[in-house]
Amino acid sequence: MPQSKIPAVFEAAVDKARALTGAHIELPHDEHFSIEFILSTALSLSLLKAVLIMA
Repeated sequence: MPQSKIPAVFEAAVDKARALTGAHIELPHDEHFSIEFILSTALSLSLLKAVLIMA
């Protein structure tokens, strides 16, 4: 998958997870978190790490 598409894929997955969860339990209206993508190289491979910061 091209790296440029990764944020949109994560956003779609989060939106779907919220919709599925919201069908069973009420989520707080002020619930939020951020996703940070950290690109690094190790063993000459480009690695993607998603760090979820719960707020």
